[in-house]
Amino acid sequence: MQAFSQFENILSVISTLKMQAFSQFENIPSVISTLKMQAFSQFENILSVISTLKMQAFSQFENIPSVISTLKMQAFSQFENIL
Repeated sequence: MQAFSQFENILSVISTLKMQAFSQFENIPSVISTLKMQAFSQFENILSVISTLKMQAFSQFENIPSVISTLKMQAFSQFENIL
């Protein structure tokens, strides 16, 4: 009887392990889906950062003529002081 009881316990353990394994298998698509969404979100963030950097670079490029003009005026003013 003890042997039969042990055998029943083994079958119960095997059944439990099968259910746990199946449960984990069911979770895999959910995990993959979550990882895909996170990756897509990061990709969107990269594009946003690139766009921001482009705008900042363009803004700096627009400032260059103003800086050059200011430097010219300062140089001309210094030249007048020399005279």
